[in-house]
Amino acid sequence: MKKEITLETRGNEREEYLLYFSSIGKKTGDGLFCGPTWEVSVSEQDTALLGLMHLPRVYITFRIEEEHFEEFLFTFRKAFMRAGA
Repeated sequence: MKKEITLETRGNEREEYLLYFSSIGKKTGDGLFCGPTWEVSVSEQDTALLGLMHLPRVYITFRIEEEHFEEFLFTFRKAFMRAGA
């Protein structure tokens, strides 16, 4: 059975997510990707305002087989982890 979660991401361009998912899976449509145990939908990019800052915002919907859910999300989050001051 697949679990589903939608994450709101800020700070990364949509193109970065498209490149990532195309490198680990197969593109099945505009913003749609799949692998053996997962499916992902990447929304269009819009802008989130944080005070005076304009940040790119993208929603990503994951559908992942339960036994792979935690590991897949951990690997995804690690790939987009940023540090800075």
